[in-house]
This record gives sequence, C-alpha cells and structure tokens, in this order.
Amino acid sequence: MVGDNELADIQGAKAIGMATLLVTDQHVVSNVAEYVVMRDNLHDEVLRLTRH
Repeated sequence: MVGDNELADIQGAKAIGMATLLVTDQHVVSNVAEYVVMRDNLHDEVLRLTRH
C-alpha cells in the first residue's frame, strides 16, 4: 500500500498484512511503514523498490 497518511493509509494497510510505503514531503522516520519515500523522489524510489 502506498499512502501519505500514516494513520489512515499505513496503519490500516498494516492491520490487514499489506506491505507499506509512506510518501512524505519532509524527512521522517516511520515506526510503522516498511519504506518512507520523499514525494519528489517517488517515481525513482518505487521503480528501485520493485525491481527485484
């Protein structure tokens, strides 16, 4: 799940077992989301994370 709200998007997705990516405009540390990505790097980071 990709979302920009830790409570509504990330915690909800985690509650049902989904992997999570928090999109943000500022440098933050998330205790819930597996990944945190700056909005201005979103495209590149999503591509990097999905190339396995």
